[in-house]
Amino acid sequence: ILATKHGIDNSLAEEILFLHGNNSAIMSNMLINEMVIFYTAVQQNSFSGAAKLLGVSKSFVSKHITALEKDLKTRLLNRTTRQLSLTEAGEIFYLHCQSLSAVAQDGYNAIINLGQKPTGKLKISLPPALAIHLLADPMIEYTQRYPDVKFDVVLESQIVDIVKQGFDLAIRVALMPDSSLVSQKIATLGSVV
Repeated sequence: ILATKHGIDNSLAEEILFLHGNNSAIMSNMLINEMVIFYTAVQQNSFSGAAKLLGVSKSFVSKHITALEKDLKTRLLNRTTRQLSLTEAGEIFYLHCQSLSAVAQDGYNAIINLGQKPTGKLKISLPPALAIHLLADPMIEYTQRYPDVKFDVVLESQIVDIVKQGFDLAIRVALMPDSSLVSQKIATLGSVV
């Protein structure tokens, strides 16, 4: 535990780092909000700077940091009219806030990047007779363009339950029955005798 490195009793460290009233979801959300406010105040080295960055009032920042210190039963910041400095407990708490911020940013970036570059598995169902004619060239081109996408191609002629069987795409030669599924004509096939 990080607190032990700083010479703080483990029971106090656990109280500082892990307890915040009861463990309900509401209290957890409040703690996360207070951690963000505290982290921002330390980063900006002022309540005014944190307030400006967060789009709230200086008194809002002050009130939440005071409430956080009250809940933790310890002072996190030394305040003067011109600057803030961390107490020993504040340093420990700040490191955890920094970790929380990094994890949140990583999660945000992962989702943003997910929408920009396709990755994962694309499960497709189509009749064997259509596979070579309709899928071969587009699949090669798509794989070259998006190498992080893997294909799971199921060759079968029967109609599949796309949702139940987890297909992303099904290609069929048929009229689409009334359905909540989205269909699109992709080709017209001529008759072969």
